Formats: sequence, structure tokens, C-alpha cells
Amino acid sequence: MPVLAGGFTLIELVIVVAIVGILATIAYPSYQQYIVQSRRAEAQSYMMELALRQEKLRAANNTYAPTASLTVINTSYYTFTASGTPTADSYTIVGTAQGGQATKDSACNPLTLDQSGAKAPTTCWKR
Repeated sequence: MPVLAGGFTLIELVIVVAIVGILATIAYPSYQQYIVQSRRAEAQSYMMELALRQEKLRAANNTYAPTASLTVINTSYYTFTASGTPTADSYTIVGTAQGGQATKDSACNPLTLDQSGAKAPTTCWKR
């Protein structure tokens, strides 16, 4: 009887490649969704920071500032602006997705936050 040399047969390699392919097919969409959600969470964090700056400014000056004067941090995936003109009583911060984020997260574009803490779309903000 001949002694077989150590190693893998072609069938074993094909099975392993098929299993890896199936796992990658399942995992990749979940990974992409995770990336979209993490970028959205980062944008929401920046929006909350801008809201905090607005409240500090109002406490000191009795009026809100235009978002442009707050040194807005725009990211690669979102830009932040004030909707309308902030007044002594109100402001709305708008986070608009850019590029691939806008395409992949169209249901949550744009994100808004106002002086009362109202967030829209509500299903896109974590509680």
C-alpha cells in the first residue's frame, strides 16, 4: 500500500473556499450596515456638541448664534448647517450625509436637532 504524503486534496480545498465564501457573503452586509450606523452616530455626536455650544452661548448672550460662527466640524461623511436663521429663541442644526453615506443611509438623511431637543427622523436617533 502506498503511503500518502501530507496535504490537502482538491476537494477539501474547494469545500474550505466554499465555506469561507458563504461566511463572507453573510458577514459583509452586516459589516457595511455597522459602518453606516457608526458614521451616523458620529454625526449625531457632533450635532449634540453644536447644541451644547448653542446653549452655552445663549446663557452668556441671551441669543443663539448662526452655526457658521460656532466653528462647525464637518466630517468626510456629513456637513452641518443651521436651518434658517437662529433667533433668540430657536435654532435647528441639520446634518446632511455626503457621498456614499448619503446613498447607503438615505432614510436618515438629513438629521435634524433643534433647541428643544427634538430629533428627526426619530427612528434614526438612538435613545
